Amino acid sequence: MLKEKMSLTDQVRKAARGYRGEAFKVHDLADKMNLDSKQKKRVYNILNHMVVRDGEAEKVKPGVYRYIGRKKVPLEQVAWSLLRARKKMTVAELQELSGMSEHYARLWFKMLEKRGVVKAIGGGGSVHDGKPKVWQLSHDPVKMPANTVMLERHRQRKANRIKALDLIEEAEKALCEARELLMDGGEECDEAMVG
Repeated sequence: MLKEKMSLTDQVRKAARGYRGEAFKVHDLADKMNLDSKQKKRVYNILNHMVVRDGEAEKVKPGVYRYIGRKKVPLEQVAWSLLRARKKMTVAELQELSGMSEHYARLWFKMLEKRGVVKAIGGGGSVHDGKPKVWQLSHDPVKMPANTVMLERHRQRKANRIKALDLIEEAEKALCEARELLMDGGEECDEAMVG
């Protein structure tokens, strides 16, 4: 198996991470990477790009940088970038490429449809034809449309489910402790006894 060669940007990112949040000089970083003079100039440009566009590094003073790390991109932004690049997508494609759940992807497409940004073409997802609905970008406002109440409700339901599971786990532990007390400490309660 061939090992994929890292881009110079990825090499810079990896070397900058090695400073663990400490400030570093560009020429020290380039020397650490054993780069020639032509590549050293590219390192400076890459770091400026990381500061200006990506926000994953900060400029401390001229020639001195600090690596902050990559920012997590919201799921909707990932989906929006994919839709704009591909122009047409199914729920399954969006799900596979972005990591969105099927339910959330459907809600997201419906929100965009209400805003006139996408339209459903082909398929339909009915039992009769078996073809999935294809969503096509019909109007590209460039900037992703703002989230709607429906998506916020979905997020809230998900947060509520997580909280409920945590409460169930706490209740199971409390039941286990109560059983141990009732048994006069004779037996320890195990996970199997709780259900």
